[in-house]
Amino acid sequence: MPVLDAPLSGVRAEDILSARNAKEPGWATAYRTATTQVTAACPAGLPGYPRPVTRFRVHASLFGADGSEQVRAAGELGEAVAAAANLVRDRGRCGGPAVEPSDVRPLPWPVAGGSEESEEPGEVPPACRWFRPELLGGKDWGRGEPNRRGVTGDDADACSLMLRRAKAVTREDQAAVVTSVSWRGPLLPEVRTEYGAELAALSRDPAPETDPGTRRKRYRLAVWADASCSGVRTLSRVTVDMASASPAAARADGVLDAYLASSGCRAAKVLGKVWK
Repeated sequence: MPVLDAPLSGVRAEDILSARNAKEPGWATAYRTATTQVTAACPAGLPGYPRPVTRFRVHASLFGADGSEQVRAAGELGEAVAAAANLVRDRGRCGGPAVEPSDVRPLPWPVAGGSEESEEPGEVPPACRWFRPELLGGKDWGRGEPNRRGVTGDDADACSLMLRRAKAVTREDQAAVVTSVSWRGPLLPEVRTEYGAELAALSRDPAPETDPGTRRKRYRLAVWADASCSGVRTLSRVTVDMASASPAAARADGVLDAYLASSGCRAAKVLGKVWK
């Protein structure tokens, strides 16, 4: 099936989380319940469509098998999916690199188009499952229900999570906000343009704003990293927003590490930090 991309209205986390793109037709979403699938590139464009379609999916399902049987058959199923994808590429004269069996992935898989994920009440969105309250230190942090939002897509993933704790010295210290966002593929040039000033201001150990005239009550530290995530070059940004600068600075690195580890990222390079 061709991937029918709907452009995001922006690349910032809040833009991705609030995006309301056109929904895919039912035939294009069947891969979400498949046993395994792959998204293949077709740089030259698949023929027969009214506008350029530069990606397509091939998926396969194994029916009547329990979990252990699916695991045993995963290798053969992956080879079949890769072979089918390469047949489509050859017939469509797509160009670009061939699909390898290692590119084929079992679910869960990001939902295309950046549309907001649906989940049962109280369930953690898949884009936010990497986070543990303990990353902020202490055991009194809990997840805040109202602001827990997550979106996954082929080109971007985003999560916004507010946490509260029962015992706090001040009202401002009752809540913390953690956000994560990753961008891939065609969004990278727009990200570098949109965040140009912030990327230029990155440093290894930035000092928080201390001007008493600002009367600052919250401190938000953004940390950027470049990595290869699932074999794709990816830019990632996490922010930690707390009432005090010291705990935000102390926890930001661990939050980023946990996020990258959950995404299967390798060769990660921390680009720097900046106070927002």
